[in-house]
Amino acid sequence: MIKLYSKSHIATKPNSQIGFATWLLPCLAICLFACNKPDDPEPTDTTPVFFINGQLDNSGLAISAGENGYYMYSDYWLDANDVFTFMGEFKPTDCFSCANTLKVIFSNYKADAVPSSAIDAGSFPLTYLPFAVPGGAPASYSVKFTPLTTGGQPQSFLWDFGDGTTSTEGSPTHIYANTGIYEVGLTVTYQSGCSSNISNPLNLGVSALSCDAGFILSSVDVNTVALTSNPGGTAPWTYDWDFGDGTANDNSANPTHTFATPGVYQVCLTTVSSDSCTNTRCLNVATENPGECSIRYSATTTTISNPFNLSTVEVQWTDAAGVEYTSNNAAQPMASYFKINNVEEYEVNENGDRTKKLNISLNCTLYNGTNSIQLENAAATIAVAHP
Repeated sequence: MIKLYSKSHIATKPNSQIGFATWLLPCLAICLFACNKPDDPEPTDTTPVFFINGQLDNSGLAISAGENGYYMYSDYWLDANDVFTFMGEFKPTDCFSCANTLKVIFSNYKADAVPSSAIDAGSFPLTYLPFAVPGGAPASYSVKFTPLTTGGQPQSFLWDFGDGTTSTEGSPTHIYANTGIYEVGLTVTYQSGCSSNISNPLNLGVSALSCDAGFILSSVDVNTVALTSNPGGTAPWTYDWDFGDGTANDNSANPTHTFATPGVYQVCLTTVSSDSCTNTRCLNVATENPGECSIRYSATTTTISNPFNLSTVEVQWTDAAGVEYTSNNAAQPMASYFKINNVEEYEVNENGDRTKKLNISLNCTLYNGTNSIQLENAAATIAVAHP
């Protein structure tokens, strides 16, 4: 059987160059056989492939497969809803219910009981995954986009939805299959030949950027505009307005600004919430009679119900006393996040299952009844098994 420790395994061997009497060698062999369990991690001279580093309950957390008796256990299974679940766990060898173990579990994005077609690129997306909660967390979204044009009659539209797809419809509705932050761009060409474009981030269920530097154009009086902030996140916020005309930035919540000449300016607001979440949003702002075209857009999002917790993740920790904590709790704070940064094929595990090596970043609260602990700023490389 192969347990996943690190990329290369170097077993300890007796040194044949030592000039001991030949009668001593059989004794050493017997001792080595008796003292070394087959399941003990083999020493390695390389950096461990699988590890997790971070802060857990205000203390340092550092576990590496192949060190201090730990290895990387991986598995998968099919649940009652025909959804495959993938799992990776840092655990000591030779134990069933182990203390000081950390387990990551996440579900596939679809129900599929046929192993040959169960896994594809959507199963391990390079994006943020929401945390599983009782009753199911939304993992897909329907978004209605509506353009807001100024300065003439639009002739053509080009939407870039930020997920590799585009549309030339005027007011499209787009389905996003996964939670994520998507940079949505719109370019409009007018009958006059004038062209305008705008791009803004669209946050769909990502708690890592729960703050939002939202704002609206309140009014326009010739070349003077009034702007009203509508930030999301935890108050209070700091504000930094860039009016796009080379003038000094403004730090008020709801500024009024006068442009020297009429035109279309890209105004950007950066907010920082009290929990240090930073977000920037931009808007094309046109003065009265700007002499050129301008485009903005609005987005209306509808979450698609997800009772099976598709494409969601759960983190479990068992402490030294055997007390189990889980992230699966409706109280999971908005600042929590789980992101898959990289995915590679890896070796088969001890059960003969194929595995994938995932590099992840995570930050969450783990609960046991009314008690909770924080897993903060964790970086890890894990293995999960799959069909």
